[in-house]
Amino acid sequence: MARPKSITDEEILKAARETFLERGAQATTAEIADHAGISEGTIYSRFETKGALFRQAMDIPYPSEWIDLVDDLPERVERTLEETDRPLTDILQENLQELGLAMTEFFVEIAPKMHTVMEVPFDIDDLPMTIGEGDVSVPPPVHGLKVTTQMFHRMRQRGYIRQCDPEILARNFVGVVYHFAFSEMTGINDYLPMPRETYMRGFVHQIIHGVAGTSDS
Repeated sequence: MARPKSITDEEILKAARETFLERGAQATTAEIADHAGISEGTIYSRFETKGALFRQAMDIPYPSEWIDLVDDLPERVERTLEETDRPLTDILQENLQELGLAMTEFFVEIAPKMHTVMEVPFDIDDLPMTIGEGDVSVPPPVHGLKVTTQMFHRMRQRGYIRQCDPEILARNFVGVVYHFAFSEMTGINDYLPMPRETYMRGFVHQIIHGVAGTSDS
């Protein structure tokens, strides 16, 4: 009978992920093995190269929850308008705020991985952060920007938002979300604390109502 494994592949990946996030992409397999409490040889018996280990450890999950919200948001606004007499601005505030919070949760999780991936000093077949899109693969932020642009385009067609460039609006929206994630990762939010709900509620309100005053003075 084969001897049972003393550590699972997922446990090795967890140790590798923690080590890479703490030490950066330059972390060695010896350091990962020490963190996992195993020999370096055990790592190479499961993963062919450090690059293979890195790709799997730093894999980016598909953002299904907020992508689903993006896909359905124009229809949700339409259904709410048909079923209630609530103002369009209130409905937009509610839905865009929910979307922004879902996006924030995702980007807070992946931001450290993305920054670690970008400093890879060794040859790697492809980035671990890709999503299939037809015959090509793109990083999740690019995919998210594309679907968010499409969402704002559909909302503009239905008259829910004024005539504007949907890609610029999408870049603004995604960029603001990612800035919050970056601030969490770098500790900026420790010095200037603001709950993500407050942050997103205020940002969405500015999108909907603008910031221009009523006077030219």
